[in-house]
Amino acid sequence: MYERDYIMRMIEAFAKMIAAIVGLREKGELDKARSLVEEAYDTVLKVNSGEIKEYDDEQWKQFCSKRSPEELEMLADLLKVEGEIMLDSGKPEGVGELFLKALTLLKLVEAQSGAYSMTRFDKITELEQKLSGSDYF
Repeated sequence: MYERDYIMRMIEAFAKMIAAIVGLREKGELDKARSLVEEAYDTVLKVNSGEIKEYDDEQWKQFCSKRSPEELEMLADLLKVEGEIMLDSGKPEGVGELFLKALTLLKLVEAQSGAYSMTRFDKITELEQKLSGSDYF
């Protein structure tokens, strides 16, 4: 019960941060959006963004096994929006890796989830399209 309440509060806080990030991005305030992304990694997900981006396959497996599907999906959302901010900033280096990690996490959540999510499906489709024939790598 307490764990579920904690996850729901975390999801609510995360949704507010994502909305703020998207709003800043739409206004062209990319430095502020990037700063809020880092804050979300740290305060909501309690992960070091620089560290997790460097994980090899084994480290990713270990990390994912210790996180709830909700946390993994939130992390995927952050990786995706961070990549989009980088593209908006004209700095595409590393975007492919972020999009690929986000896609991998979303597919993992999809496989583990007992429920279909149209939103998740749309994110997966969008990332696959972005990565298809891209120059991000």
